[in-house]
Amino acid sequence: MDIAVNLGFERERELDQIQSALLSAGIPCNQRAMSCNEAPLVVRPGDFERARAIATETVIRNSLTVRLFKSPSGLSSLLEVWEDGRKIREEPHKLYPLSDDTIKSINAWNSTRKDQTK
Repeated sequence: MDIAVNLGFERERELDQIQSALLSAGIPCNQRAMSCNEAPLVVRPGDFERARAIATETVIRNSLTVRLFKSPSGLSSLLEVWEDGRKIREEPHKLYPLSDDTIKSINAWNSTRKDQTK
């Protein structure tokens, strides 16, 4: 069950703090592989409510920028969008496009890899 999702590749590491807080509280969670510019953090359905409370507290305390699912209904659920630890809006699940900086970084990384394989 998705509990949180980043706001694009640039914010992927924001979820690490939530994951650490959940694991410290004894709530098993995993981050799914990044696809389509997002990497959801997943918990068991029975842990959702407690995990959501811990995630919200962590977002506020650490001034994180993430999206938190309001209910355990998955992709059809509304998300709360938090920026710098403040809830700014609710929105349905959507994918965020890659920024120009991220595209440049990916292209540079690919060029480096190609040079290393020659």
